Amino acid sequence: MEMVHRATAAVRNLTDEAFGEVIDGPAMESSLVDEMWTLWKQEFVLLGDEDERHRHFVDTCRELSKVGCVRDHDGGLVGFWSARSELRVWRGCRFEQVYVPHYVMRQDVRGRVTPYLEAVRSFMGVAVGRPGTPVYVVAGTFPGSYIAIRSGPTTITTLADDDPWATSLLRDVAATMGGPDWDSEAGLIRGHQIPKDSMRAYHPRGRHAAAFADYVRLNPTWQQGTVLPVLVQVSMDLLAWSREIAGRLAGAAARGPRNVSTT
Repeated sequence: MEMVHRATAAVRNLTDEAFGEVIDGPAMESSLVDEMWTLWKQEFVLLGDEDERHRHFVDTCRELSKVGCVRDHDGGLVGFWSARSELRVWRGCRFEQVYVPHYVMRQDVRGRVTPYLEAVRSFMGVAVGRPGTPVYVVAGTFPGSYIAIRSGPTTITTLADDDPWATSLLRDVAATMGGPDWDSEAGLIRGHQIPKDSMRAYHPRGRHAAAFADYVRLNPTWQQGTVLPVLVQVSMDLLAWSREIAGRLAGAAARGPRNVSTT
């Protein structure tokens, strides 16, 4: 636990140097939430009832804003600190999520997966794909931890694993994949990558589930070729990693305003 606090403090200090100030517990302006929601809808295909997802989004923003917020030197919103020691970096319409030190998924600036030095503990499940793989799934096993669906080099969308929709999604995908990869107690898929096209079209109920099953059945090499071990290696050099992340964030800030992409 002490290491968690030290790592979190290190990243906070370095983020402060990169952007200007880490502000704890700011009030979340409703206009800002509305702006973020509009951008979010442009970036992600929303699954399920839109009104329900909107309420969840607003509640999440408000909850995160109670914990901490990162603003740049001009006062613009950069990201949130959550209670689970994560930095959610707001880049245009994207969140880039940094886990400290749990649920680590790192890539270098060229998109290559960086080497890890120590195995993740058995209670964690992490899927780290080869460069160019469209989507990765990262799932934590603690109650209330996050499921992260990664699409592209900077886009990560997260769902709490106690979200019924997220649980249903993982359970149905695991059933499609064939049973033993689903750990009902841990609540995770062991090392599976989900193709981007299927993820965008997939919904845990109805015809999309059947379409996803057809994709898997027609692409046996995907089943056999991209399943990765649950236990991957994770670097314990958290300070060096923190400096790397802070450097990338500072570089992004130095490049000026971030354009919103709708593609």
